[in-house]
Parts: sequence; structure tokens; C-alpha cells
Amino acid sequence: MLDRELLARLDQWHEENQHKRIVQEIQGLPEEVREEYEVQGRLGRAWNNLGKYRQALEVLEGVREAGEKDDRWWSRMGFAYYQLERYDIAREHFLRAMELNPENQDAKSFLVWLGLRANGTGEGNGWK
Repeated sequence: MLDRELLARLDQWHEENQHKRIVQEIQGLPEEVREEYEVQGRLGRAWNNLGKYRQALEVLEGVREAGEKDDRWWSRMGFAYYQLERYDIAREHFLRAMELNPENQDAKSFLVWLGLRANGTGEGNGWK
């Protein structure tokens, strides 16, 4: 069973912008813990926050099946694609995040930046 204290510690480090520390902690975990969906999600988020978007995508793709119904997974993927200037793919991911959780503030913000309303309509800014 996944250690809730570990997740809380990783989340605290996230709030403190200690993303390298998150990566180091996760890389040092036993494989069976490291491969847990919640741990991999936090690793993907840390890579995103370190500007390592391709690493984030690789980690998150590795847990796609578990992430299909998680709006956070879709937002993290969308963020990486957005930063890689793959705006069309990012938009699709943020729209899916909004379908799963209409209150997802990250997805809402990025859709606005992409020139869309949260429901996917509106004048775009040329990024397709």
C-alpha cells in the first residue's frame, strides 16, 4: 500500500518549489513504490516544473491507462505539450481535463491562454 506520508512530503516539496528534491526522492524509492500511479504523477509534475517536458511526457505516458480518468493527468500532459509549443495537442488534453473536472483551474487557465473558453468554443488565436 502506498505511504500517504510520502505523498504528503512530495506535495509539500512541490509547494516549496523543491522539484529536484522530488525527483531525487522518487528515483531512490523501491521500484514497487516508484511505479505507483500517484508517485509517477508527482514525478511527471516535477519534471514539468523543472522544464524537462519530454521526461514528463515519458513518465506520464507510462501511466496512461491509470491516468485516463484523472483530470490531473490530462492537465500535466497538456502542460508539457503546451511548453513544447504543441498547442493543438495541449488543447485536446486541457479540454479532456475539463470534461473530467469542470473545476480544474489549471486547465481553465491554459484554455484561456490558448484562446478558448473552458467549453472549447470561442475565437482561437491561431494555434490549432
